[in-house]
Amino acid sequence: MSGKKISSMVSVDEDKIDLSLDYVKNCIGKSENFTILKIGEVDKSNASKDALAEIDLKLQYISILEKDAKCELGFKIQLAPMNLFEDTIGSSLTKISLDENDIANALKKDTVIVLETSFQNDPLEDYQVQLKLLNILTPKSILFSDLSACSARSGRWMRYNSNFDLLPSLEYLYNIHAVHGENDLGDEYWFHTHGLNRLDLPEVEVIGINDKDIAYSIGTLVNTVAKLIIENDMPPAGTVFMPAKDVDVMLKEFKNVQNSFQLGTLGSSEDDRDDSHSSEAVIIIPMKNNKPVEYADYKSELTDHPVFMFSSFETSLMQQAARETVGYFTGLFNTHKNSEDFRFIVKLGYTADEGTEDEGQEHLWFDIKDIDEEKMLFDAILLNKPYGDVGMKEGERGMHDFIRLTDWQISSKTGNYTSANVYLLLNVM
Repeated sequence: MSGKKISSMVSVDEDKIDLSLDYVKNCIGKSENFTILKIGEVDKSNASKDALAEIDLKLQYISILEKDAKCELGFKIQLAPMNLFEDTIGSSLTKISLDENDIANALKKDTVIVLETSFQNDPLEDYQVQLKLLNILTPKSILFSDLSACSARSGRWMRYNSNFDLLPSLEYLYNIHAVHGENDLGDEYWFHTHGLNRLDLPEVEVIGINDKDIAYSIGTLVNTVAKLIIENDMPPAGTVFMPAKDVDVMLKEFKNVQNSFQLGTLGSSEDDRDDSHSSEAVIIIPMKNNKPVEYADYKSELTDHPVFMFSSFETSLMQQAARETVGYFTGLFNTHKNSEDFRFIVKLGYTADEGTEDEGQEHLWFDIKDIDEEKMLFDAILLNKPYGDVGMKEGERGMHDFIRLTDWQISSKTGNYTSANVYLLLNVM
């Protein structure tokens, strides 16, 4: 492995896996995505002390971003005892779409497969390659854990997301933890990311929130800033920018502002900073007139229908995922369209005020009434009022081309489903 930060993932398979060169070669040989450049067993004297078996691997893969470009990535594959991960899997991870049965079944197993790499190319591509390789190595995965992001999901999630030759969502690269406590002033909140460090970026944090109403929006603020720095890298020191409408902020290194927080503020002391919270971090500081202020000074902007920035790149990722998975959407619509328990909506892109100075792309939500799959048209009602003139009004029904699709959602009594988690409604995974 290189000197870069490590991205570490773990999978627990239903079947017992005897990790060997032949096993790895056989698994990779079934995939058209990868070519083995180098593979070898790690001698016990050089292997991680807790590994039951360890293999070094270098793969070549074809880039999604640059068609026909060949990229290389090195991995360390370990077979490790489950007892090393019992506490992590059982308690400390954020569990996403993961039920207690998944956890209980996973903890019954004796071993796990650990897959480590250092991202060398585009981080979104390398993340997806790591995920695909782990899926190949553990085809009957019960539980997937992204140790670098302190999150866990079901093996079904990994199988589903490994099906596509798409860049993953930016949000898969990290996870946001919200820690709640109480002090003399009442409720206190500390928001921080896990996972950005493996991209050679600092984790993003907000410390010292005492207002519950503001706290509801801080997670989205942290999410927005995390995506901005993944996409654009860290802004130069002292840069003021606007991650939400009419909200200015600056990023400052935690070590430079740690002593500015009131004594005992959650997240500010060394006592709060165990090994999993000791990475380099930046704090989001609210600014007005180029001077630091309190978040209370932005309460109306953060609590009264706040508008957070959404980049064109992020929109394109969402659009690609929606179009790639629209077959699941239409199939489930055909199955449940007469049920009152389901609602199907799509987000479509229309150009507003074409030919004027205010021309721009609007992404509008529509309620689906029928789908003509042969002509690739949605029969739908516009749900929200357009900001500009897009040739239709709120509540108007019409036919709309699939090519305008940028997102979709299915609502039911059991929850809301998108291209990211529709596998939960499918019986095929």
